[in-house]
Amino acid sequence: MFYNRISELMPKKTLDKYIPPNLSINKKNEMAKILLDRRKGINKSTPQVVKSRASIFTTRFNKQYGGLKDKSIKNLSKYFKIQPSILNTIYDKGARARLYKGILNIMKARKTGVLPSSEAHDKSLVKKAMDFNNYIPNDIIS
Repeated sequence: MFYNRISELMPKKTLDKYIPPNLSINKKNEMAKILLDRRKGINKSTPQVVKSRASIFTTRFNKQYGGLKDKSIKNLSKYFKIQPSILNTIYDKGARARLYKGILNIMKARKTGVLPSSEAHDKSLVKKAMDFNNYIPNDIIS
């Protein structure tokens, strides 16, 4: 009963991942009921989905430059005077938080003149942005 319902909702490959095909029909129904309850949020024995917390770099960026209305790559490029190609490359390596990390690293390097220690902190891209210019905008606190 439960197994038939969940087999309609999930692709076979995913279903086989969660409910092994070699189980008896009673065990399959038991497991399917747990999965269906988990989807509804009823099953208390399984952990609830927890909202992910904001990245450290997103938090730092918003604290320093939170007053920016439009945080698109185009607008960030204009405001910080960083080539869009550099920001796009950083964004392609990760997500929005990675972009904020890159911008914070570029601003820190422009202020102190010290490059990040490794490529994990986009050292080559920070150097490229510093070679382009040394503009340092004011902090915008919302």
